[in-house]
Amino acid sequence: MISTILLLALRPVASRPNEVSPVAEKDFHVSLPQEVVGGFGWNESEVPSRVREALVMELLRLDRLSEAQAAAILGLARWELLELMGRYDVPAVRMSAEELDRELATEVKRNGAT
Repeated sequence: MISTILLLALRPVASRPNEVSPVAEKDFHVSLPQEVVGGFGWNESEVPSRVREALVMELLRLDRLSEAQAAAILGLARWELLELMGRYDVPAVRMSAEELDRELATEVKRNGAT
């Protein structure tokens, strides 16, 4: 059996090529085998919102959306977005281990901790 779902598309902003605009929305109809929909354990009624959130989380992971944009698109408060990011393994802090080590060392020196 094939399920039809509605998806969100985001349009790139000309002034910032790596970022997308949450202003323009476009609907798409996509057909998926029932096994794909069922594979996530989602109810059919929640598929459009879950696909929307998955796409937004991927754009956030790729730094194509800011956290503020992602929260606005999904209609979430900041803490709700952070919780969702955790479920999708999208890091809230985007720095390398070396950058984090430098930041921590700077703070330790600044605060006099040993």
